[in-house]
Amino acid sequence: MPIRPENKSRYPKDWKLRSRFIRFYRAKNRCEWCGAENYHPHPITNSKVVLTVAHIYDHRPEACSFLNLAALCQRCHNRHDSAERRKQRRMRLNKDQLQLPFSTGGASSNNGTEAITNAKFKNPLCTSAIMVAFTGKG
Repeated sequence: MPIRPENKSRYPKDWKLRSRFIRFYRAKNRCEWCGAENYHPHPITNSKVVLTVAHIYDHRPEACSFLNLAALCQRCHNRHDSAERRKQRRMRLNKDQLQLPFSTGGASSNNGTEAITNAKFKNPLCTSAIMVAFTGKG
């Protein structure tokens, strides 16, 4: 999996060397879980295998001990990371939804109602609930 730009500084300086060692020397160019060979068709999906290094027990980028890392094909890596990715995506979405773009006031202000009604919410009921809570109007 590609490293997110905001997490790049959290990886150790020798990450490329660790990744190469795990994939090519320890795993001998094969997925450590299913045995799929790197750069060959996957035995189940028939897609080209590109090994990546996954964090197994501790998903933090700083947790880069060799016992926490494994060389995995895309299928195994995606299956392993799916629950953690889902959790992180929910946290990012919730964080984004909590940052409401309120108006700063002034002559063109609508007591913040304009910013609330123009906010992009996934759930239209949420907009109504916020309007009632902040303005007393539905």
